[in-house]
Amino acid sequence: MVQQCCKWGLGLLGIFGWGSQALAVTVSLAGFAYSGDAKSIPDRFPYSQRVEASFGKPGVNGLIRQAVAAQPPKDFELDTAELAELKGRDQAITVALVMSGETVSTERFGSYSKLFVQLRAQAMFFDFKTMTVLRAYPFSVAYVDLLDHAPTEDELASRVRTLYLGAGTTPGIVTRFADALGRATLPSQVPRFLQVSQATVSDEAR
Repeated sequence: MVQQCCKWGLGLLGIFGWGSQALAVTVSLAGFAYSGDAKSIPDRFPYSQRVEASFGKPGVNGLIRQAVAAQPPKDFELDTAELAELKGRDQAITVALVMSGETVSTERFGSYSKLFVQLRAQAMFFDFKTMTVLRAYPFSVAYVDLLDHAPTEDELASRVRTLYLGAGTTPGIVTRFADALGRATLPSQVPRFLQVSQATVSDEAR
């Protein structure tokens, strides 16, 4: 009787163990993107685009792949293959590093210039099958400096580059994205719809 119970127990354990593996969620890495209207990207992200071009052919996507490989997510499987392979899947969940804002400003204080740089981004999970946003994890990085001269365009781009790559023990945008994936969890697979019913944009924001 004890042996029979053990056999049943092992059988049930095998079934449930197999089921948990079968239900494991796979998320495809969509890479790097900018939020908003594509035509406005050069005006809203001038330094980010300049820095992105400086990374060469792999671009930011190459840096992202390196970061997530060194720190893989714990709650889901991350597929870094091409998005074309999503065709035919029952699920088509992707995650992207989406830049939502870039702020670069300077203030003069006598012979000194205060420099403030901030980048805002989010790890956005999107289901292509239902065309819905599943979850987003926003984060930001900032840089403050005091210079004895007015910063040049090259110096501004250099500070933005630092915010992407990080400096010393301070993580940049790419590493923070990997951190966000490391602690991210996915909601139950139920329909979630995002709708904007009304929006007003002031002249200053435009």
